[in-house]
Amino acid sequence: MINTLPSMNRYCALITGGSDGIGREFALACAREGYDIAIVALPDPQLATTVRLIEEAAPVRCFSLGLDLTKAGAVEKIVDWVGQKKLAVRILINNAGLGYTGRFEAMPPSQLQNVITVNTMLSSVLCHALQPELFRNAPSYVLNLSSIAGTMPVPYYAVYTGTKHFVYSFSLALRQEWKGRVAVSVMCPGPVLTNHPRHQRRAGHFGFWSRLITLTASEVAQIGIEGMLQNEGLIIPKRVNRWVIRLMRTLPVRLRLRILKKLFIKLKDDYRYEPTRQPSSQGLNAEALVMRRDEE
Repeated sequence: MINTLPSMNRYCALITGGSDGIGREFALACAREGYDIAIVALPDPQLATTVRLIEEAAPVRCFSLGLDLTKAGAVEKIVDWVGQKKLAVRILINNAGLGYTGRFEAMPPSQLQNVITVNTMLSSVLCHALQPELFRNAPSYVLNLSSIAGTMPVPYYAVYTGTKHFVYSFSLALRQEWKGRVAVSVMCPGPVLTNHPRHQRRAGHFGFWSRLITLTASEVAQIGIEGMLQNEGLIIPKRVNRWVIRLMRTLPVRLRLRILKKLFIKLKDDYRYEPTRQPSSQGLNAEALVMRRDEE
């Protein structure tokens, strides 16, 4: 059943990269909370499927904007669309992101720029652009997606972890600036379960530890939405992930880096550009072309 009330009479949750995986689960969770949904993601069949699933799951309206978030002017198009649809945004979930594994020097410059643009520029500029809307509809919420990897410098994930650390620091700082008006949260999930052979192979690199810290997309989204609505600043799913972060912070930097390099050196020739759409169970939400060395 689709709610027939004008959207301006209802508050809305805007999710970037929301057409699949964790993004879709975020959208479904917000719909169950009674929010209209606005999804911004690549214009592909998954987007229409997600809209249908949301409208079937809850009595809310779901709006979608097909957009390549790596292109210049993406934020302006989102803001214009929000105005045209008269969406009263109370929740902003910056879920879209790009990943890359492998040696830094092997990363094509265009992909380097895209990862930095989507992971840092998009989330921060969108927060800035929607600030008047969020303040107007206060109390409002922002949930930014970082990663457990964003709390530590991981070799062969250098650009990805660097951008996710930006999201982590930016979100916690902005939380203090907007305190009392907008509840800003940052989520740092670990690996997210997927049936994709690429992700299964990567999980196999880490064996027992990967299984210990892994969650499904649905679990991650539910934890994220609950934490956001409870005004938690830092949301880290699974106690073991919190232990890993605390342990790493107690180690001397040189020792920490040696351990991380030993763990991730298996990925040094695993060239992956992963636009994160968060495949139905992957923790990174991809919104661009995927280059896979072993599939070319």
